[in-house]
Amino acid sequence: MPDGGDGLRELDAGTIAKAVEGMCREASTSPAPGLAPALAGALAQCPPGPSREALAICLENIDIAAGSGLPLCQDTGVPVFLAELGTGVSITGGTLGSAIASGVSFACAEGYLRPSMVSDPFGCRLNTGDSTPPVVHVEMVEGSSLRLGLVLRGAGTENASRVAMLPRLSGADGVVRFAVDAVASQGAFACPPLIVSVGVGGNLETCALLAKKGLLRPFGAG
Repeated sequence: MPDGGDGLRELDAGTIAKAVEGMCREASTSPAPGLAPALAGALAQCPPGPSREALAICLENIDIAAGSGLPLCQDTGVPVFLAELGTGVSITGGTLGSAIASGVSFACAEGYLRPSMVSDPFGCRLNTGDSTPPVVHVEMVEGSSLRLGLVLRGAGTENASRVAMLPRLSGADGVVRFAVDAVASQGAFACPPLIVSVGVGGNLETCALLAKKGLLRPFGAG
């Protein structure tokens, strides 16, 4: 991208929107890298029963989505973007928020993704028709680049989320107990396969945001 003067790198909002469209469509139709092999490994070790059948269905679903280009799940979720915006970036032709929303809208229309947002949750609950507005978290960083992460959060997944402010001196054992209890009580209501991310530190919303960021780590990373 051209230098906009004063050492700023100009980034066109239309370019961002196009990238966002591609991200939404890919995330809806392709599993996270490493997930399919992990499921296959679990299937090979799982004894006959409902768990084995569920794993087999997940793998079959991945194959169908890969062959058809259709979403992995009919609930394509609420798009949650985690953006790292360099202080040396100047966005032209719009704002970061409007560019992301535009890309989400295009993806919903062109990729046949189910719209998931309503404009008035306590009133008529009119669907916005294009999964906008998306959820966008922006972190300012040094440099002249824009990095976008995307997590598609379906209702089954998001509704199983839990956050708590633990008593002081709970320690690591308290965090582990809370996470295990959350999975035990809500795991059956979330969409399989379950991937657990735990955020610790800061205040209430910081913990939730850290947990969302954790979902962007490569699958199986320690």
